[in-house]
Amino acid sequence: MKHRAHMLSSMLAAASLAASLAALLAGCEATRTCGEPPVPGAQEVWLIDSLQFGRIESNISEGFDLDDLIGMQCARRDYTDPDGLRGIDNALAGLLPVVEAQAVGGQHLDYLLEDSIAAGQILLAFELAGVDDERDDGCFGVRMRRLSGEPLLGTDNLLLGGQTLYPDTSAPISELGAAEMLAGRLETEPADIVLPISILDARFTLNLLGGRVRITRVSEDRIEGVIAGGIDIEEIFAVVATLNIPSDLMATAEALIRTNADLALIDGACSQLSAVLVFTAVPGFIAE
Repeated sequence: MKHRAHMLSSMLAAASLAASLAALLAGCEATRTCGEPPVPGAQEVWLIDSLQFGRIESNISEGFDLDDLIGMQCARRDYTDPDGLRGIDNALAGLLPVVEAQAVGGQHLDYLLEDSIAAGQILLAFELAGVDDERDDGCFGVRMRRLSGEPLLGTDNLLLGGQTLYPDTSAPISELGAAEMLAGRLETEPADIVLPISILDARFTLNLLGGRVRITRVSEDRIEGVIAGGIDIEEIFAVVATLNIPSDLMATAEALIRTNADLALIDGACSQLSAVLVFTAVPGFIAE
């Protein structure tokens, strides 16, 4: 009897192991096919109605640990996010007061960004493909793209939800790959993100290298989130040249950028500056 019981126990254990392996292999297969580019007409569309640069208050900053380091790199400090996660990179925040004072006449950059959205100069959308559950979903595709058209605004001067805008076929699409929704929050894996910016008369594109996105569902008609990544300092120099900075301060501006660079260490110097933007978005549609 003991021998039979032992054999039965062994058979059950083997069956359980086989089932576990089958489930694991099925999960791996699902991962391989997950994250394909969203299919037009089969995704959620979220229109960014508010976009602001991430600021630092009492060493607290939204963002990500982009370099997987907690501490200092290239003499630049890290921060802590509102949830207590250390190692957050946001070096651009330290330069914002200088930019506002010298390049835009003391105006607040965030107000200028929101004016650009209202004017239809910065129209961006996230698309989520294959979402089966709004709160907990194992696998779906995420991408970000630029739109065009004349946006409809509410009394708060923000984009109205439920409106239809058009794809900007001249702009690249940022494919952010597969993501998992847990308790209404998702985070994408590192991917380069193309972010068009319009401030007053300046039009330029920020290429966020190794960019990350976090999206949180606030309600059925609103999401909020964070976009972060590294910007090559040579690209920043080119952007600065388009701003209204006095020529005698250009050298000082470039020195500040080099001093604040905190990512992509090459030959003892960092070649990228970490940047964080925060956003909110409302549901909408894209006319194909």
